[in-house]
Amino acid sequence: MAISSTNNIKLGLIFIKENFGSIWLMTFKVMLTAIPLFFTLGFTVAALGGLDLLTNITMSGEPPAPAIGEAIAGLSTGSILIAVLINGIALLLPLLATMAMMVAIIRSIVFNEKLDRSILSKLCNKTVLRVFVTEIIIGLLFLVIGAILIGITSLAFASVLQGLFFSFMIMVPVFIYLLLRVSLIPIGVAVGDIQSVSEALPKTKGQIFNVFKVFVLSFLISMGLQLLIRLSTLTMTMEGTGMMMIGAILLLVVFVIIVPFYQIGNTALSHLYKKIR
Repeated sequence: MAISSTNNIKLGLIFIKENFGSIWLMTFKVMLTAIPLFFTLGFTVAALGGLDLLTNITMSGEPPAPAIGEAIAGLSTGSILIAVLINGIALLLPLLATMAMMVAIIRSIVFNEKLDRSILSKLCNKTVLRVFVTEIIIGLLFLVIGAILIGITSLAFASVLQGLFFSFMIMVPVFIYLLLRVSLIPIGVAVGDIQSVSEALPKTKGQIFNVFKVFVLSFLISMGLQLLIRLSTLTMTMEGTGMMMIGAILLLVVFVIIVPFYQIGNTALSHLYKKIR
């Protein structure tokens, strides 16, 4: 079956356009779930001397002695573990919200359903948790393979620096191949097509080039969106209060317009998966 990656991108953009408000509302809810993380990180930095460091920099213009490093050195292992645990729990909320948003978009496209915007009520949904675990497993797979390659090359060249250089050269094509092979697995889990490892990789068999083209086109679109933001920020740096105000307004408008379009990769891959499932 001939699959046009350009058409998948086009369908993804159409989906974003038709659901612009819903995607923005979901994105805003994801942002809200990150608020506890900002608080816990702020309290952690303050506890480690971050407030004193910030005050000294503000008052003197020069960073003082490494107060944070000294504060960390003085902490017990238990205190550090508690800080890591608290921030880890706070980080879990936006991660789950992001997964819930991803699942809602995927299922809406694949099943031709109305986009479900109630992501905050879906954080502990069984499907969302399965996709979340799948993403963690995929991330761990990359870490393990990276560690193995670094270890082998370091031993082979008897030099850490040489080992890192050659392992990086090897990891780039290996990671690209793996990324293309596993990219559709979370989508399959989200729609219930993949229940086990044996069902996972066959979903991308023969589709690597199609996935690659979608990734490239999505990347180019994302770079274009980044360029729009960059142009807006450049306007803010121009001399004159008027230009700064125009730049700030332009940045706000651009931000509101382009945020939903950062879902282009997810929507395009979902349309691709819909055609091959």
